[in-house]
Amino acid sequence: MEFSPINAQARKLHEERVLKAKVYYNDLKIAKENYDILNNINDFLYQTFCVGAKIKHKFYKNGTIKEINDKNIITVDFNGSEKRLGLNTLITSNLLVIESDDLKEKFESIKPVLLKSDSIPRALSFAEKNFESYAEYFEE
Repeated sequence: MEFSPINAQARKLHEERVLKAKVYYNDLKIAKENYDILNNINDFLYQTFCVGAKIKHKFYKNGTIKEINDKNIITVDFNGSEKRLGLNTLITSNLLVIESDDLKEKFESIKPVLLKSDSIPRALSFAEKNFESYAEYFEE
């Protein structure tokens, strides 16, 4: 049995889907890279701000970290007064007094990622859903 060639309209539709698949793949790749960067930053923060670590807050002064949760909320004891503080906010709002120039530089470099940390997982999920619909058309 002989098959007829794909008509021009079907070919055009296929090419559009292949192009969309490439765009969505690139979006997914960028979203995954941003997600990995955020995870590396969170690992760094958990190592830097572990239980028992000393911090200096601009308003509350010296304190000791008593607890840190998976949402980057730390509980700090400031001379008997416990405060729950958002770690990302502390860093992005310059509320921590940082003595080390290296640490200051590191915090400055991670601020842009921390400012969009809430949207990064959503962007990854969105990119995965978009690409999923066109994955069968993806050609490397």
